[in-house]
Amino acid sequence: MRQNVDLSELPDAKLIEVAKRSLEYPAAMGKVLDVLDHAGWSVSEAAELLGISVGRLVAFLRADAQLFAEVNRQRKKKGFRGLNSS
Repeated sequence: MRQNVDLSELPDAKLIEVAKRSLEYPAAMGKVLDVLDHAGWSVSEAAELLGISVGRLVAFLRADAQLFAEVNRQRKKKGFRGLNSS
């Protein structure tokens, strides 16, 4: 079941442009995970909520091996297939 989240509080799509070396990266990563959780781990729904393409969201996730692995673990728990790593 999806959490009730005030959609007006969704992060700006620019959050995925944060560099991995930035001090803001962990917070951006957490916000993306929050949106994915809200979307029931549906990447297409999360991308829509963020106002970005699915490809752009997947590219952000793929850029961090640990983040990508965690998203795939959560997706598999929900019955989704894992995202491709390439």
